[in-house]
Amino acid sequence: MQYDLMEGPCVDAIEHEHEPVVIVQHLPHEQRWPRYIPAAIAEGVRSQAGAQFFTDGKHVGGLNLYSTKHDEIDQDSVDTARLFATHAAVVLGHAWEQHHLNQALLNRKVIGQATGIIMERYRIDEDRAFQFLLRASSHSNVKIHQVAAEVVTSSRESYEATS
Repeated sequence: MQYDLMEGPCVDAIEHEHEPVVIVQHLPHEQRWPRYIPAAIAEGVRSQAGAQFFTDGKHVGGLNLYSTKHDEIDQDSVDTARLFATHAAVVLGHAWEQHHLNQALLNRKVIGQATGIIMERYRIDEDRAFQFLLRASSHSNVKIHQVAAEVVTSSRESYEATS
């Protein structure tokens, strides 16, 4: 609900670096989020904490803790949420970095394959073949790895058609 309404404790925690954990005690008395609070109360929420996952200058996500039994959140729970959010941000940050490194390696591989295909097809050197890909990327306003993937795919289809 918070993200649909763009208001609530976790939305505030994510958007405001100076307040990485937002605690709401006695939810029915809260005035900050006029659209979110009635919806949360209707779901039985009595207190809540929202914490940001923040790593390397980027918001990675948020953590919501809800209580349907207590009107207050104790300090130990807040500290645990803060600790969990910190650890989760580190793990997510590493996973994100790993994903981007793997994607870069795949892109590099397909660009290398396309460069080789163009070298063979037009009997040009590697630099000229790569420049060919760059121009095609620039003129079509398509990322170079996508142009390269198209070259590789069309070459593969052409080969399969003649085999």
